[in-house]
Amino acid sequence: MLQSVTEDDIPLLKALVPLNTLQDAELTALLETLEIKSSAEGSVLFEAGDTDTGNLYLLSGRIELLAGESVVDVIIAGAATARFPIAHQFPRKYKARARTAVRYVVVESHLLGRLLEKDRRDALRADGGNAEEGTADWIGKLLQSRIFQSLPKEALQAVLQRMRAIEVHAGDELIREGEPGDYFYLLDRGEALVSRDGEQLAVLHGGDMFGEEALLGDVPRGASVGMRSDGRVLRLDRESFRQLVKLPVLRRCDVAAVPELVASGCVLLDVRDPEAFALGHPVGAVNLPFDSLRYQAASLAHERCYVVCGDVPGHSLVACYLLTERGFDVTAMDGDVRTLEIDDEHSVSPSSPPERSGAGDADGGGVASRTRHQGLAADYRLQIDDLGARLEAANRRCEQFAAQRDALRDRLDALERQARTRQADEQFRESFDQRLKAQQAQSDALETELELMRRLEVDARNEARKQHRESTRLAEALRARDEALQSLTNERDQAVQHAETLAARGEGRDDAAAGDEARRALRRTQLDLEYRLGVATDKLNEAEEQARKRQRQRDRDVATLSDKIAGLERQLRDSGRAFIDANSRYKEAEQAYQEQITLLEARLQRQAAAGLDDEAVARNDRERLVLLNQLDEQEARTSGLDEEVADLRRQLQASTEEAAELREIIETYAADLEAARGQADDAQVEALKAELALVREQAEEELERMASQLGLAREAGDDNLSGIAELEQLRQQLSIAQRALREREEALENAHEERQFLEDSLEDRDRELDRATGRLAELEASLRDNELRMSELDAEIARSKAALAKCHQERDAIQAADFRDARFAATSPSDTGATARRGAWFSGLLGGLVLAGAGAWLGWYSGWLPLPASDGAKATIEPISDVSGVDEAPPATEAHYLPTRGGPLSPVAVRERLADGSLGPAMRQLSGSLFLMGSDASWAPQNARPRHSVSVGGFWISEHEVSVAEYQRFVRATGRRAPTDFGWRGDDLPVTGVSWEDADAYAVWLSRQTGKHYRLPSESEWEYAAAGGSTARYWWGEQPQKGKENCADCGTRYDDRQPAPIGSFSANGFGLFDVAGNVMEWVEDCYRANYRVRLADADCRRHVFRGGSFHRPLAQLITVARGQGSPDMRMPYLGFRVVRDD
Repeated sequence: MLQSVTEDDIPLLKALVPLNTLQDAELTALLETLEIKSSAEGSVLFEAGDTDTGNLYLLSGRIELLAGESVVDVIIAGAATARFPIAHQFPRKYKARARTAVRYVVVESHLLGRLLEKDRRDALRADGGNAEEGTADWIGKLLQSRIFQSLPKEALQAVLQRMRAIEVHAGDELIREGEPGDYFYLLDRGEALVSRDGEQLAVLHGGDMFGEEALLGDVPRGASVGMRSDGRVLRLDRESFRQLVKLPVLRRCDVAAVPELVASGCVLLDVRDPEAFALGHPVGAVNLPFDSLRYQAASLAHERCYVVCGDVPGHSLVACYLLTERGFDVTAMDGDVRTLEIDDEHSVSPSSPPERSGAGDADGGGVASRTRHQGLAADYRLQIDDLGARLEAANRRCEQFAAQRDALRDRLDALERQARTRQADEQFRESFDQRLKAQQAQSDALETELELMRRLEVDARNEARKQHRESTRLAEALRARDEALQSLTNERDQAVQHAETLAARGEGRDDAAAGDEARRALRRTQLDLEYRLGVATDKLNEAEEQARKRQRQRDRDVATLSDKIAGLERQLRDSGRAFIDANSRYKEAEQAYQEQITLLEARLQRQAAAGLDDEAVARNDRERLVLLNQLDEQEARTSGLDEEVADLRRQLQASTEEAAELREIIETYAADLEAARGQADDAQVEALKAELALVREQAEEELERMASQLGLAREAGDDNLSGIAELEQLRQQLSIAQRALREREEALENAHEERQFLEDSLEDRDRELDRATGRLAELEASLRDNELRMSELDAEIARSKAALAKCHQERDAIQAADFRDARFAATSPSDTGATARRGAWFSGLLGGLVLAGAGAWLGWYSGWLPLPASDGAKATIEPISDVSGVDEAPPATEAHYLPTRGGPLSPVAVRERLADGSLGPAMRQLSGSLFLMGSDASWAPQNARPRHSVSVGGFWISEHEVSVAEYQRFVRATGRRAPTDFGWRGDDLPVTGVSWEDADAYAVWLSRQTGKHYRLPSESEWEYAAAGGSTARYWWGEQPQKGKENCADCGTRYDDRQPAPIGSFSANGFGLFDVAGNVMEWVEDCYRANYRVRLADADCRRHVFRGGSFHRPLAQLITVARGQGSPDMRMPYLGFRVVRDD
């Protein structure tokens, strides 16, 4: 919503910086173009990363600035900070959101710059000067500084008038190291390089200001600045800077005012070196070394006020300037910090003057007495004056306290409002937690219901199998019953016809009633048998369909198992061929290497027999260096073979697991089949017996009824010849019924035969399964033999590596001795012979080890699978035919580490499985070693001295810094506070914003999850691993190189912006990533000001972090760099990695 500027808004606008520096005419012209904007609570005014060039000023309401979702500052209308543009850096570093309904105005930078430039030219013309031509962009850049924003109107106008623009060219030197300071500079266009002692420190770009330190501290220039390209700078002379900037902006206090400031809540900031700070400092003082002030200032809290003190003249003022530039409330103390002494735990006071002795000379007489009284009187007068001054200062402080009390009340109101807001947030969070718990309960109920449904499904499948067996039994029985019933039906029809014939004849006989009764009985029997026949037929059809389905399923299962067994056999054959190929390559490499050693050994023997002069010794050294290089190459090839063996081992493990799974499936299937067959056999036999008994009973009943009818007919027809014929016919029917009974029995026999046929078919299936199971057992036995042989090979490789490491140590000793002989004395024939003998001994020992290792490989492979015929080995190392053209070996340089062979023991990283099934950090195993820690070089910081020898044992260390995803699993499992989201997205980023306490808790949790002992690395372990076996200033060499790490000027897209995903850059010599850059890393040790301080005397209120980060310059990524912070400090550039004990 837009509104026009009203009369009430004009006073607010005139107070804004730098609008308050404009003349009335320019201000009126600007106000005519402005519009007041309004936004509702929760509205976003701008996002982080926006590149708009408008300066936003708050007129009413409140605005909060956010980094990600974390509130970093709250701007209240009417406060001092509201007079300046909000988040004035471009692109925007924060997101601005309305905390209440707000009114604000946006002033375009280019429009404001033109008006300020016009105002400056008008002022120059009024003074009789000439305005310089050029753009007004530099004015906007100057006004982005908090220092110049806080200047009074008159001082800011004077600065704008006195700034002079100078065109410069590439190569021009603006500032020379060691010279006195004369100007303050603003770089308008182009780029400039900052260097010290010839080493590049930083690159300056347009808008950067420099040169103020020498002017503030009255000290010589600490670095040189030269132009990297053509451009333009603006400068302000020394006196103008002192009068217009230094005096109006920087607050200063004397030593006497420090206790009151500390008592009011300000923090005493000691900018001395850590060594001086450790020797003695006021209680409660915080050490922020002057040299690292720019990089560690972000760790300070903006809501606190600070008093800066030091022991070097000018350092306090420079630190005050730099912190004020970054938006902190800072006061610089005049005087040396050593003039402060400790009163108690929370306050400091100026040291008192020495007490005057009140005892005069015993023989001084009156003169001495008067002198003593005069001295006492003078002291009393001084004390009275001092008390008066203190009273005056106390009155002033009372006024300040009153003002502070009012400010504190305002702040208390703000805090109460914040508390109410937080209470509402807590209520919302509790409500959300309750909803979450309800959803969790619902989810649990659904899971329970799902489990119940699964059990019901299993029960249904079991019931289906029972129904199938029952249907099979019924099918067999009903088939026989159908035939028997058909026969009985025929007999019944004949009996009915006979009864009807008897009834038709009538003839008045008394047997008519008996015939009717017989017909009715037969009719009932007919209906009953028809009903039972229908039911049995339906069951028979259903049972037959189920039997067909079951048979098809069995056929599919057998086919699937056969395919899996064939696949396993193919996989095992492929694995065998891969092992054979790897063995062949290894033999070829070893043979070539042995030939190379034999050649060099023969050459060394010839040189020993002929005697060597100095030139021959040097050539021998060069040959030995070439041999050592080839040895390193061979080690790399061996490492590659180790990795190939590891891959094959993983393939075998996968085959073993699949075979085990297949065997379990076969066993389950066989058990189910056997159980089903047994149950079916027993049930079928019993059912057939019961059915046979039932049919017999029914047949016997039917025959008895027929016999009874025959007897009645015989009694009724004694005198009738036709009755005799009927009797004969009934006898024939009885015979037919008996034949039908025999036929039924034969049907039952046929059913038995069919059942036996099915049993034979099942036995055939069983034999097939037995054969498959036997083949599987053979495969498993072969796998076990292979695993045993691989274990033996691993042990042999480990022994070879141990012997090879011993050879390396002997080689290093021989090399060092040979270099000393070649450098300090002419070699005699006897010495030469000794050197040759040592070289020959080393070559022989190394060759023996190689042969032993090759023999172990050959023995293992030949015992497993047959080797293919070799068509000739090809050497992978070219023999040295001539070394006379090699340049002379360079002289030995000073190394930062002792010449040891420590390093990685595992060719690949290993990840432990956690209790929840996920994987922990990737770990690499390092062997123990003796090395030199720290440095005494001129480029090394004071807290990294002196250099001293340290012995570290073997340990495992994480390949990368702990990632966001790995830390989030710990947060979810323990409920610990999640780190602040700084607006960076990605689970593969290193976790930042964690304290030392958070990192230590993660290591403890990881130990519980794995059963292994995880912890933070010690300083010595970290430095040994970070160097990666390097002897240089950086792990990659002596000179800075871009693209190796993520830093402020490393030439990557992450420079000075955010961490890069883990593993984005090269690994060091030990295979570890991001040890010099990306983010700094917590270590286990308490802080020591230098290595002269014993570990037992370290200050455990501070802990050490090592390495560089994405916002540090490339020149500071040295391996020995150290930092320190409190255990609860959380910073956006600070993470950690973990180690595990062997």
